[in-house]
Amino acid sequence: MSDLYIPHEHIVEYDAGLVELASSFDCGNTNINSFLKSSEALNYGIGKTYVWINDKSIIGFYNITAGSIEEIRGDQLFKIGSAVHINEFAVNVSYQKKLYDEERSIYISDILLSDCVERVEYIRRSYLGLTFITLASTKEGYNLYKRNDFEEMEEDMKIPILEDKEYNCIPMYLPLDIE
Repeated sequence: MSDLYIPHEHIVEYDAGLVELASSFDCGNTNINSFLKSSEALNYGIGKTYVWINDKSIIGFYNITAGSIEEIRGDQLFKIGSAVHINEFAVNVSYQKKLYDEERSIYISDILLSDCVERVEYIRRSYLGLTFITLASTKEGYNLYKRNDFEEMEEDMKIPILEDKEYNCIPMYLPLDIE
């Protein structure tokens, strides 16, 4: 992902001045739409939200927070690494399945995800030790994450932040030390 051009100047931290743009955002998933339109998207206790904007709309957004991965060994849990968890990730329906770079078959969603991964890498280098990026994928988002090196959570692994939520989603992770 690192060789992608990412339009950083258009992917910005979500703030109260952008709430009006969120009112017309539609990714096709009412729960994710509701998140962006709620005060939770602005609540640092839940996570930090970043939006990709153009002059008149939000192309896509993601919300990240702190997390970890635990491994189940017998009847005990062991933390195997700290993580940044992608709480929400979505692209507006008018930009879904749209190529950003036709020659290399790179979609708008790939660019937004690449920005997220780069941001996590920056946090990792500058502030925190991190081992993984985690998320709970919808069926619709699964191929995006697979083509960008995310793996399904192994049977003996769990993401504690997902307990009692994210039904019908597929827990996934990206190891950050892939060489």
